Amino acid sequence: MRANKPPTIRDVARVAGVSVTTVSFVLSGGPRPVSVTAREKILAAIRELGFRPNAMARNLASRQANQIGVVFSNFGHRLVANPYAGGLLDGILDAGYDLGLGILIIRGFGDWERDLTPFVGNGRTDGTILIAPLANDPTSALFEQLPGERYVEIAPFLDGRDLQCPTIDVDNAGTIRVGVQHLVELGHRRIAHITGEPGHQASIDRRAAFLAAMEEFGLEVPANFVREGSFSSAITAHQTLLESARDLLTMPGRPTAVLCANDHIAGELLKLAIHLGVQVPAEMSVVGFDDHPGASLTNPPLTSLGQPLNEMGRLSLRRLVSLINDQPVEPLHLKVPGTLVIRNSTGPPPAA
Repeated sequence: MRANKPPTIRDVARVAGVSVTTVSFVLSGGPRPVSVTAREKILAAIRELGFRPNAMARNLASRQANQIGVVFSNFGHRLVANPYAGGLLDGILDAGYDLGLGILIIRGFGDWERDLTPFVGNGRTDGTILIAPLANDPTSALFEQLPGERYVEIAPFLDGRDLQCPTIDVDNAGTIRVGVQHLVELGHRRIAHITGEPGHQASIDRRAAFLAAMEEFGLEVPANFVREGSFSSAITAHQTLLESARDLLTMPGRPTAVLCANDHIAGELLKLAIHLGVQVPAEMSVVGFDDHPGASLTNPPLTSLGQPLNEMGRLSLRRLVSLINDQPVEPLHLKVPGTLVIRNSTGPPPAA
């Protein structure tokens, strides 16, 4: 353990040889009794490590459930394999473990009122993290109608929406600008964009950010340089993505670079480029968004705009705990900066 890092409840559990939940019960005085032997081991570990209980965790542990719900909206059966969902969940689980909190994962398959009723608003959880609802998502509307329900959304904040719950998201505008700037500095002027689904707020925000950044750098965007893609691998949506990618790769005066709304889109563009004999990056540069674990394994390895998913997951849980403990959450709508990860899919444009 690093000297500058204070001991956590996880460290106490390790030294005492008990579970984090047992340590939490000793710190909070319940809800279940702990044996004298285990209690003595825990107290000895606390003294040895110089552990000071986190006030937020202690306050939350005094509540009935001692459990947080995590609702994955619009993921369905793809939840486990989805790198975005997995990255966020890792951060939430890490923070929950540090605070001695149980995490209840909830997903629905169409009828959200039916799917959520057994878990939300009935005391089974102390609060909920709602992940990636679409624009005008019924899940968000359902939570807004639950009086007193404490929840945080990991999703873009919709301007003009009277949303009082905390939100957290990557700074789409700032991150997309970094991607456009990278391509401009390489010498690109004909830059295209493939969006996600029209109804997805992240897709809407990234498209707007791309157009704003291009205008800032004094570059025109022909209408056929902005094409619809998909974050999803569903058959119909995937076909739309492939048609858009093929058009960009084969059109006269094609773009010398494409900034994609996520890594899935960029990966499909790279595969189609190989099939059509378009060399990346010699003839076309490609940038993705997310920097998921597979981005370094594409051919060529993908330059991508990374989201700090683990950090966002951790922050969402800590913000929710503050909300449950009636502590201020500021700013209410938090945007976390993304990062540019440069690999081999970007380079200077081909000579004129």
